[in-house]
Amino acid sequence: MSLAGTMRYFIGLATDQLLPHQCLLCGRFCFDRGVCAACWDGAWPISAQLCHRCGRPLAHALPDHLCGQCWLAPADTFAPNMLQRRHHNKSQAGLSRAQRKKNVAGIFSVPHKYRDILSGRPVVLVDDVMASGATLAAAARCLLAAGSGPVKGLVVARVL
Repeated sequence: MSLAGTMRYFIGLATDQLLPHQCLLCGRFCFDRGVCAACWDGAWPISAQLCHRCGRPLAHALPDHLCGQCWLAPADTFAPNMLQRRHHNKSQAGLSRAQRKKNVAGIFSVPHKYRDILSGRPVVLVDDVMASGATLAAAARCLLAAGSGPVKGLVVARVL
């Protein structure tokens, strides 16, 4: 680096220490020239996609079209009785994939009192063991038919 470049660099450092940068929009002090983080968060482009839960613009493509805050937020409703079995089916042990699918077809329902709560909201299904995925798939189909948002499955163990 030349002597002039080195002088500019050190003068810039000294100026930054004596006269900290201010946001061009709100006047708050910021670490970089231009706009502070709070003003960037509040700046919404007109053509931005919106978060499906809160309506904020999406800066990046996140799973399920949710903003970072909604995607990382804990679930606000725990409803273990939202998905109910219409009747008991026979055990899945020893059944083929096609037999398992047939065994759980139409077995789940969502009571009407839960449909407003469920409407458009993402759901996490929790299951202990998954073999073919037929039970999770049947449950997810039922929840989607009842009007839920995206459905994800979480299993403790997987049979290979």
